[in-house]
Amino acid sequence: MEEIIIEEVMFWMDGGTITLRMTKEESILYEVEFVQKMSLEKGIRDPEDKPIPGSLL
Repeated sequence: MEEIIIEEVMFWMDGGTITLRMTKEESILYEVEFVQKMSLEKGIRDPEDKPIPGSLL
């Protein structure tokens, strides 16, 4: 069985992206990204409600 070796792990400050750089068979390079998408919304809410993650309120 061929091993996949993680050469580098990168963390981005965009809300949760992680990139893995991996090699297989010493010459094939793979890059895999795990991305977390966020949407920021502005709207009207009840002042007694707690802020919702990903909102500007």
